[in-house]
Amino acid sequence: MKEVRHLRGTDLAVAQAIAAWRERRAQELDLTPRFVLSDLGVVGLAVAKPASIEQIRDIRGVDARSLRHVRDDLLAAIAEGREQAPVRDTASSANEVPPSLKAAVPLIGAWAAHRARELRIDPALLATRSDLEAMLSGDADARLRRGWRYELLGSQIEQLLAGDMSLAFDARVGLLLERRGR
Repeated sequence: MKEVRHLRGTDLAVAQAIAAWRERRAQELDLTPRFVLSDLGVVGLAVAKPASIEQIRDIRGVDARSLRHVRDDLLAAIAEGREQAPVRDTASSANEVPPSLKAAVPLIGAWAAHRARELRIDPALLATRSDLEAMLSGDADARLRRGWRYELLGSQIEQLLAGDMSLAFDARVGLLLERRGR
């Protein structure tokens, strides 16, 4: 759930407990989890942490009427999440881009999209934002550090980060990767 990416601590623990409840409920009803409760509803409930059904009514993304038969179970899941130790989100902290490189993410993303157009491949196939963030965070297993992605883009990103190359814009051709004179 991409909406959960920004949650931390108790909010994340509650979101995980609600998501687990939603998954169990969806299996019972043979539905997809989003038909039980939307992703936005999971996040809204996790942040608000309601203790009563009355508090649930005003939460964005939650249809309290559709939850009337399971409200006790849902409130129990929220309470369970509250009682858990705050969760540390290891996935996002492992790929945390250093503050000094945060501004580089959209710039390198523009370069990646330009390279994909040059190569006539889908930009998401060449590099997603997550791929860029994994590389910039120093993840040794990043997809851009191996194989064809490294050859087509990853090695150029390394040169940009090392200061050996720079990006320039030319109105006729778009973005250009240029060797820097040192």
